[in-house]
Amino acid sequence: IRAAWKMVDPRPEGPSRNALLKVVARLAFAAALCGATQLAEQMAKRAAASPDLGPRVWSDLTKQLLALQAAPPASLNPGDAAGLGATCAPETLQAKLKVLEGVDEVVTAFLKLQDVDGVHHCAKIAWNAGKYVEPSLMIDEHCSDLSDGVVHRDDRQVAVVLLAATVPKTPDRVPESPSAC
Repeated sequence: IRAAWKMVDPRPEGPSRNALLKVVARLAFAAALCGATQLAEQMAKRAAASPDLGPRVWSDLTKQLLALQAAPPASLNPGDAAGLGATCAPETLQAKLKVLEGVDEVVTAFLKLQDVDGVHHCAKIAWNAGKYVEPSLMIDEHCSDLSDGVVHRDDRQVAVVLLAATVPKTPDRVPESPSAC
């Protein structure tokens, strides 16, 4: 990834005049997915300086992914005697909710850009950030992380929630149930 960065941005520390910051932004996201945190942060910072909205939004998405990866691990606390079930540790919950709020802003920008790939990655990050945050969406044997490319019933439920949050509230545009997807 570092070699690819040098090909599209010959002087990462210098002016960005000849740099392909759109590619740098996507490389930053790829580096974050690969776990190269420091490299991803450097490239995201570089892409954030772009005069164009696209690279800046991909940079923001990379930062949200890095924040999710840095969140404390989800360790479930046993439920109380009233039978309310397990709850997420407060520090994990706060970190994941902050990521969800950030992804909400990023997905709005991707919708403005009509960047389907960006919206897709926002949905995946929101799904992973939402694990252990909303237990009603988690059904063990039917849950997937959206990485297999197959749409499962629970994936459609999450999609409905994401659509309801981002699409204008008109009865003909927002399906009322996951089976309508």
